[in-house]
Amino acid sequence: MWSNGLMVLWYEDAPDYPHPGVWWEITDTYGVTHILFSPTALRLLMRYGEEWPLRYKLDTLMALYPTGEVLNEEAYHWMVKYLCRGRENCQVADIWGQTETACFVTAPGSMNLGGFRYKYGSVGLPYPTLRIAILNDDGKELPPAEKGHVAVKPPLPPAFLHTLWRDPERYVKSYWSTFPGYYLTGDIGYVDEEGYLYVLGRSDDVIKIAGHRLSTREVEDILTAHPAVAEAAVVGIPDPVRGEALGIFIVPKMEAKITEEEVAQHIRKTLGPVAVIGRIVILNKLPKTRTGKVMRRVLRAYASGQPLGDLSTLEEQEALEELKKALLR
Repeated sequence: MWSNGLMVLWYEDAPDYPHPGVWWEITDTYGVTHILFSPTALRLLMRYGEEWPLRYKLDTLMALYPTGEVLNEEAYHWMVKYLCRGRENCQVADIWGQTETACFVTAPGSMNLGGFRYKYGSVGLPYPTLRIAILNDDGKELPPAEKGHVAVKPPLPPAFLHTLWRDPERYVKSYWSTFPGYYLTGDIGYVDEEGYLYVLGRSDDVIKIAGHRLSTREVEDILTAHPAVAEAAVVGIPDPVRGEALGIFIVPKMEAKITEEEVAQHIRKTLGPVAVIGRIVILNKLPKTRTGKVMRRVLRAYASGQPLGDLSTLEEQEALEELKKALLR
């Protein structure tokens, strides 16, 4: 299809069908310059190893934009090394936005557009007139480098939603009631001294262990740094003493092997005594939505024995069956 004078290619199937190099084959065949995708889809392709992208030239690529969830460090470096291959005219930039905002909320700085640079881990600087604030649990604004709730001060840009269809009360309750005077994004993050925003995950994914707060991004970055780990998902599961413990779900790389004890040692080496582990599960695939997002809600429900809720967006039923069997072992 054509959009604003540009050709846009849509790929509808699984990223590894009919083979794990199909994205890179399309890139070479049609001279693709920019790719927008979910980090989960990329981590799936990483399982097959770097030999797949190295079969293709990929010399037309200019920008890679992971979006929809937090980009982990291992995936970032993999893209720079095996997709961009160190070329200065090919950049990776993490994008942050919401369905409710209709577009990006911050400018990541790729291709040096806007006169500022991209910083790994950051989703960039807020667009002009957009005032982002980081709040603590009491609604007080926090200084740079302190983690808290990502909120926006009004007035909101025209692209932001201004109500919910036939339910204005729910709109106010969901977005404006937690911290009066602020639009609540539902994400946890911080800003640095230069004003760059770092999103660490959804606020309901923050794990609280004996007074310590851990974001899923922090723990998952540590796990995927292990050479045998392709994907990782972490949730908080109930613990009678500490409130919550880590529920860790691992997908190894193809032909790699890793034990639960090795996973535990790896995470404790970095986090120390804060890493209270409730369960480690090694799987072939994680339950995901059709858009490639890991269904942490389902992982949390299964691990804690709670109802699963709505599964209408689940991509593969087989992932649930494997998860169920693994938890019974």
